[in-house]
Amino acid sequence: MLVAPPEPVDISATSSGVPAAASLGLTSWLRAEPRPAVVMGTSTRAVWCALEDEVILLASPSAVRFPNAILGDNGWDTLEPGEQILAGSGGLIGGRCDWRVVRWWDPGVKPIEAERSDVMVHVSTAARRVAPCTPDLEAALASGDRNGLVEVAFGLLGAGGGLTPEGDDALVGALAAYRHVMSSLGHPEGQALIDDAAAEILSVGAGRTTLLSLTLLRHACAGEVPDPVADLMRAVTGRGSTSAAIERCVGLGGSSGRAMASGVVSGARGAWKASS
Repeated sequence: MLVAPPEPVDISATSSGVPAAASLGLTSWLRAEPRPAVVMGTSTRAVWCALEDEVILLASPSAVRFPNAILGDNGWDTLEPGEQILAGSGGLIGGRCDWRVVRWWDPGVKPIEAERSDVMVHVSTAARRVAPCTPDLEAALASGDRNGLVEVAFGLLGAGGGLTPEGDDALVGALAAYRHVMSSLGHPEGQALIDDAAAEILSVGAGRTTLLSLTLLRHACAGEVPDPVADLMRAVTGRGSTSAAIERCVGLGGSSGRAMASGVVSGARGAWKASS
């Protein structure tokens, strides 16, 4: 969903920069004074830049929308690893990159009023395609055990290889799905459980996993996820096709999408049990 720019982001009317769309999850960075960001890596689809403890993804408008992404028609594909750009005051500026944010989308997933019986049907459909990631994570969420959740999360942080290890991807799906399903079932305390555990999980994660994974985990704890994961979260609460959402989710990245979908199943099942 596209929304109006949040105030007081300064969009310069005189800039000749490329119009871009940004996630509202980046508002605090883009409304601040310009700060340096360094290009960490590039691919055929995106560029990722380190800005203090955040990774900002730069990609074309046709790319999957991540909660830490800015999308523009051109310029991102000219950047090279090690290059420095400036992020802030409503845009990005580099030697070969000048973007002005003129559109925004909300990466958060709003609660959808749902019935427990319907949620279980949708989650069971999803589980036939993607198995839950670990029974311990589901059990900790189901019991509302903050310390147990933190302990299980510690075991998943950094587990696997790649820019976003599979253990982290599973946590992204599980933590975001749990708070969404709990809220959709009329139990806002689910959000409080994630909020309470988030700081410790992220603190330990800073020493165990990649900066990109840590960024996605931070957004997930706030309920902000990539579009395919958001579609699956909505589907398990009755909005949209569960099968179609699974297909889109598992197609995200090499193994990331499947791991996130697995986490969504675990988080949704944990929420279903916790809401009884």
